[in-house]
Amino acid sequence: MIFSQAGCWDTTGLPSQPFTGKLAEIPGSDSYARASGGGFHAVPLTTVEQLATG
Repeated sequence: MIFSQAGCWDTTGLPSQPFTGKLAEIPGSDSYARASGGGFHAVPLTTVEQLATG
């Protein structure tokens, strides 16, 4: 899954790597520009699933 530091996401301590690929956004939302300031981080889906089911 791709996360940014915008909003409430915090990937500190999670296995992640920088993500520089293309992402889609809701047209006119400007969400990509707001979220890209801190960069994007790819976290393995299995890690997210484990955290969600906890």
